[in-house]
Amino acid sequence: MSLITLTTDFGDFYPATVKAALKGEIPEGRIIDITHSIPQSAVREGAFVLYSIVSYFPAKTVHLGVVESGSESGKSCRPIAVAAGRKGEKQFFVGPDNGLLLPAARRLGNVNVFEIRDLNLSHEPESPENVCDSEVFTHAGKHLAAGLPIEKLGPEVSDFTALNFGNFEVNGSALSGEALLADSFGNIITNIPEEVVLDLCCFGSKVEVNGWKLPFVQTYDLVRQGKPLALIGMHGFLELAVNRGNAESQLGIKRGGPVEIRVL
Repeated sequence: MSLITLTTDFGDFYPATVKAALKGEIPEGRIIDITHSIPQSAVREGAFVLYSIVSYFPAKTVHLGVVESGSESGKSCRPIAVAAGRKGEKQFFVGPDNGLLLPAARRLGNVNVFEIRDLNLSHEPESPENVCDSEVFTHAGKHLAAGLPIEKLGPEVSDFTALNFGNFEVNGSALSGEALLADSFGNIITNIPEEVVLDLCCFGSKVEVNGWKLPFVQTYDLVRQGKPLALIGMHGFLELAVNRGNAESQLGIKRGGPVEIRVL
């Protein structure tokens, strides 16, 4: 039985219903909670979380991601299942077709996307419109974890929703991007990739970020407690932090806000 992960915006007690449904069907299944604290409708933040963790999981892992877009029509996105990775190392993703799953899948490569249509695989085919979203995703994830070929869930599609982490710009020794999210420690994760930063400066350099002068270092403990810093996080993007402090409040940079960086 494959490992199953859960990444949602469900909050406090709602994840228990999903886990109870999974355990009821596959009692031997192993379930890992990635997070259930994604802000409501923050699809890009949820996508970044999945992107950040996917490379740590083994082949055949099934990632259930549920962060709905909050469309004005109130209509949910169609359910999809995604296979990604090299042959023999594939992982699977199940969730709404709103871009949530695609960055993580593309990080693994060799992406194939399928619309989930056949939900009652042991009985008569059932339309996704007849059941709620969590049932669709749980049902599909359960079958994938049990080894069902992903093609059995429905047809392969090419008109799926793509998503990226926004634009960043390089202008001489300056970079501009945005704050993707602030984690529970108040560390600010930007959308500026590691390779772009390292092309302009090296560890030990000084940078100016939104008017704040910070050292660009490899680890938190290279600055004094309470002092701000810039580093590359485990996710591979530029991160702004305060050693044993809260960068979001100290630097005044909020999720979605601009980040302007100048190498000094």
